[in-house]
Amino acid sequence: MPIGGYGWQFSSAFARGLAAFGAMRIVFFALAVRPHVYAAIGVVILFALWDVYQFRFMKRPTLAAPTRAVAVARFKIGAGAVASVLASLLFLAT
Repeated sequence: MPIGGYGWQFSSAFARGLAAFGAMRIVFFALAVRPHVYAAIGVVILFALWDVYQFRFMKRPTLAAPTRAVAVARFKIGAGAVASVLASLLFLAT
């Protein structure tokens, strides 16, 4: 995810969540199964783990990322978590 302003972080994370949950909705429709809360939680956890992995990769001593980049990465993890939860609620509500 590119480093941008707050609006960009939230909108890109929300778009990522909508795309993932939309694809999952298509799979559930093809299998004629109702969406379940555990599927939504699984995707949110997967997104969180991916963001934390990227953050840990950036914090490696061999890379030595600038302090501002680390602060933006921390914010990106929070924005991604909030946006993914909002997208999962939309997924479960429809």
